Amino acid sequence: MDFFTDRRDDETYKTVTIGNQIWMAENLRYKSEGAVAPICRSESKSKKYGLLYFLQDFNRLAPDGWRIPSLKDWVRLFRNIHSSRSDDIENDIVFASAGKFLKSENDWELDDDFLCGYAPNEKADPFHFSALPTGYVQDFALVEQWKSASFWIANDFDFWTYRIVLYNFTNSAHIESRRNADSFACSIRCVRDCS
Repeated sequence: MDFFTDRRDDETYKTVTIGNQIWMAENLRYKSEGAVAPICRSESKSKKYGLLYFLQDFNRLAPDGWRIPSLKDWVRLFRNIHSSRSDDIENDIVFASAGKFLKSENDWELDDDFLCGYAPNEKADPFHFSALPTGYVQDFALVEQWKSASFWIANDFDFWTYRIVLYNFTNSAHIESRRNADSFACSIRCVRDCS
């Protein structure tokens, strides 16, 4: 695991190389106007869980040399962790086992109705991506805290916005679409290509 310092605010992030991509192994916490703290407003919690961002912030959020990941970046990540696309659920595109391999080992609320988890020989968070269950903002209210993690996908679509969602009740990763999602705020993980 390596580290990167954002020159804008001197915040240091863990990074992890997966395949030919370098990902931030922590949620972005750059303080821009309109950013929301998902857990509480204490400095130590913001450092751990990062901030949630509304759509209008995208153009200025990524540190120099980094980018907000595109759909292709996320799909490449899923393939690099040996996850493949499975049957779609409703309108979601689903990648089997991707959630299991990207979730942090701790902080997730267990769901007794869905027995998800690891086989005896599997290690939790094997790629050190460490996705935390920060939930997300919908209609300006925080929802699914401790039960899901949502990450924005950068795109140029007119009315549809896409995000990656990891849920506590499944081992998969879901690519979800939202129309006119201006009232949504999600976490951001930045990515760059290996040199």
